[in-house]
Amino acid sequence: MRKRVGSALALALLVSALAYGASNWASTDDVGTGGAVASSQTTMKPADKSGLRLAPELKSDVWLNGAPTSLAEQRGKVVLVDFWTFG
Repeated sequence: MRKRVGSALALALLVSALAYGASNWASTDDVGTGGAVASSQTTMKPADKSGLRLAPELKSDVWLNGAPTSLAEQRGKVVLVDFWTFG
């Protein structure tokens, strides 16, 4: 009996949270932008990149899921480097 009450309470909480989120999202003026407010008056400063440097090359004899590549070949692209170990 307690387990059912706890499950029902959790379900009611989840449903109410989803309903609140949906109503809040739908009530924004910028529907379709995910609630983000874009304005022509908003100016963004460019990021300070003075402390950044290029990533070092990755050197490996083993490449999974593709041919060997270099970071220089990937310049200008969005790259996700996933370090994975089997051990």
